[in-house]
Amino acid sequence: MQGPERRLQGLPDRLTTSPRRGRGCLALLCVLLLHAPAWSSATSARLEELTRAFLEAGPAISYRIAMTDRQDGAIIATLSDISVGGASTFLVVDDFAVTWRPAGGRLYAASMTIPAVRARDDEGNTIARLAATGGTLDLGVHIDTGRLESGDMDATGVMVSLAGAAATVRVDHLAASVTPEETTPATWAGQADVTLDGLAVTGGDGTTVALARGHATTWFRDIPAAPAWGVLPEGASLKGAVSLEHLSGMGAAMDSAVLEFTVTGTGGNLGAIRLKYSHEGLALEDAGLAPVVPRSLVGDVNLDAVPVADLPAAFTRTGMPQGATLGLDLEWTWPDGAGSVSGRLTSAPLAPVPAAGTVRLVTSGMEDLVGNVTAAAREGNRQARHLVTYLALFRAMGRHDETAAGPRLIHDIVLAPDNRILVNDNDINVLLSLLNAD
Repeated sequence: MQGPERRLQGLPDRLTTSPRRGRGCLALLCVLLLHAPAWSSATSARLEELTRAFLEAGPAISYRIAMTDRQDGAIIATLSDISVGGASTFLVVDDFAVTWRPAGGRLYAASMTIPAVRARDDEGNTIARLAATGGTLDLGVHIDTGRLESGDMDATGVMVSLAGAAATVRVDHLAASVTPEETTPATWAGQADVTLDGLAVTGGDGTTVALARGHATTWFRDIPAAPAWGVLPEGASLKGAVSLEHLSGMGAAMDSAVLEFTVTGTGGNLGAIRLKYSHEGLALEDAGLAPVVPRSLVGDVNLDAVPVADLPAAFTRTGMPQGATLGLDLEWTWPDGAGSVSGRLTSAPLAPVPAAGTVRLVTSGMEDLVGNVTAAAREGNRQARHLVTYLALFRAMGRHDETAAGPRLIHDIVLAPDNRILVNDNDINVLLSLLNAD
């Protein structure tokens, strides 16, 4: 291990540039993170070239740097007095240190504290602020390739505030990690996780959206390092899950919600996608909409043979992609009843409808539901007044069925390729046109 006087040759311990030069602290961090462990007399000239290239254009930047080389081989770089200035705003970054520790071979582990960052105008007023009461970022980096081997972040008391909009984002605890693995050359597998506790987002009008806990996980397998957009190789897959606990705000509250997804490569430009969603305890403050909002829901949606590159336009009026199919299976509960829907739709690219197929909708508790919405409409609730007409039509079009559990309504819906919509063999296109014109 070479001494610090050899390793750090060529790096200025203080830098101040004019407003016409400098790309900012990110450029300096790139130099520190990717080159610090490998610095030597042989690389000092190259380091000077990189530094000059980073400082050719952009806002003014100034900093102090102090570096030490410990007996155990670790390198500590401390940045202080960091300032990045532009025409009318500038950033001020708190002091922080990066510690590089040899981790075997050509792998180094880097640890750093997360500093506070403030954006100010030319009069010294704070425009935005990012701060963390405590936090660290740990990385494992291969110094020859710059390849990330692992990454972990842990922060507490994170706050982002925008003075002009009077908006703030607060997070009690935030943690993230990624563990990529190159299974074959240029092909990756691994897992990424993000967890946050105590999220609160407050807008300029004082409205707050709060989340007690959120967690997201993604698994990936056989993913190319530089995949073509919308093309997943045969056998490649992306899986993920997002869970939320006690979400509230904007006139709604929810005890929990979970979304799971799977994207499987089938070769070429086609993919298979599966979405599973569930929530519990959803409630709205609006008395008119509350009776029809599913308090609990479990759903499973399958998309087969979908051109992934065309997915954003998959269900537009121009039609589903050629050969794509959609399978539905959902169940939910209302305050006064329950419902389910199941069906299968197939793309109809040459027809005037996006898809053709059949769907069965089964509901219970409709009498109580209609009664509650009608009562809210009589009290002047605007949302309820709009719903009453549609609910009355929905009930009239249904087929009544008596079961041991009580009465229920059945709607067998057919989306025909000739643009007709049949509900229990009744064509409702004309009626829907009249209602929309109203």
